[in-house]
Amino acid sequence: MISILTEPAYSGSIWCKELLKSLTDRLRQKRIPFCEIFESIENNGDGVFIIASDYNWIKSTVSKLNSAGIKPILICNQAEQIHGCDYSCVCSDINGSMKYLINELKAAGKTRVALY
Repeated sequence: MISILTEPAYSGSIWCKELLKSLTDRLRQKRIPFCEIFESIENNGDGVFIIASDYNWIKSTVSKLNSAGIKPILICNQAEQIHGCDYSCVCSDINGSMKYLINELKAAGKTRVALY
């Protein structure tokens, strides 16, 4: 079974919800069993995904998992390597997404674009 751990402070955000939905939809499509967890993680050998954004929370969580012999897969919006932690990472291409969006808006004749 795949375990999915989300950062509590990030879990209510639309970004986290979309990442979680994409991941769980794909796992369902592949008929891979999964469970969302909130604190303790057993090393069941099938893998752990972490969805998070806070550097300190990520570092603390990955360190705890590493000490239990688990190498998680981090899904986040930053590509910064966390030293002393062993994990794989899947990051959003925010810069590429923004460039694509601006080009699409320009192609549609929109010249006064504001992003926040």
